[in-house]
Amino acid sequence: MLVIPNVITSTDFIGTIVKRESQSAAYRRLLGSPSPSPDRRFLINLTDFDYIMNLKSCHQLGIKPKFIVLIHSAPVNRDRRDNIRETYAQYKEDNRVIFFLGRVSDPSLQKELEVENILYEDTVQGNFVDAYRNLSYKHIMTLKWATEFCPETKFIFKVDDDVFVNTPFVRKFTHQFSHFNNFIMCPRLWTSPPIRDEKSKWYVSEKEFSDEFYPEYCSGWGILLSSDVATILPRVAETTPFFWIDDVYVWGMVRIKTDLKLINTDNLFLNYETVQEMLAGKINMTRALGSLFTSQLPNDQTQRIWSTVKNYTDRGYYKL
Repeated sequence: MLVIPNVITSTDFIGTIVKRESQSAAYRRLLGSPSPSPDRRFLINLTDFDYIMNLKSCHQLGIKPKFIVLIHSAPVNRDRRDNIRETYAQYKEDNRVIFFLGRVSDPSLQKELEVENILYEDTVQGNFVDAYRNLSYKHIMTLKWATEFCPETKFIFKVDDDVFVNTPFVRKFTHQFSHFNNFIMCPRLWTSPPIRDEKSKWYVSEKEFSDEFYPEYCSGWGILLSSDVATILPRVAETTPFFWIDDVYVWGMVRIKTDLKLINTDNLFLNYETVQEMLAGKINMTRALGSLFTSQLPNDQTQRIWSTVKNYTDRGYYKL
């Protein structure tokens, strides 16, 4: 028997969205205020930002996508980008899928990226170095790009390139929220302390961040937001000291200045352990049909999930 979680008709969830809409006076002031730096060259503390590779705007393409999927990708991750193109990016209804990169030092790799973009026309590249400690620049760049080049969209889904996005379900899920603004939905993290172990990849010195705990923030695997939020956060970032852990910086330190609250994805997110149980046959694969996205997965596993989602999509399961 097919059992699908009935999450998209949840009155509790809709009520949460409505409550979030009415509680941020600071956000409303920011939305109505002029940008402190309308010049594209400003990106957090950079004053010479520009795009090395860019795409036609939604207006130039004559499209008004309901949502856009903005994917953080490392330049060397061609296999992951191709996997996405062959899976959930195949679903074209009311959406646009775009990859975001930083600058590379290898001329041959840069040439490969340019050829790739000529072929697929789905990649944006900023002029900051693509490095782990520059992810906050990439994060704000994606939001700035959406605001400038696709203001027609209503929703933005920021994800990493090893995450599966159920694009047909995102379309159906957001359809009922088309009149809502100022919300951010993600896997929430709170009372997380900075790691002070100097041997750790995540080591943060007290000079970089002195508080005992990070503010509540989003895991960057998958973040769904209304597009008006993308207009505000890059402005606020220009007056927020740079911090290299992008999820903490954008969805914690910057976001908290707007008074915007985070809505937990709860059962709309498939974690790694659940996916493994699905793939092992312990849980029905149809569990994926009512989930917006997964945790980080290898390509072959996203392909198997997409196969199930596509099968039900073709049978009209996500018809509006």
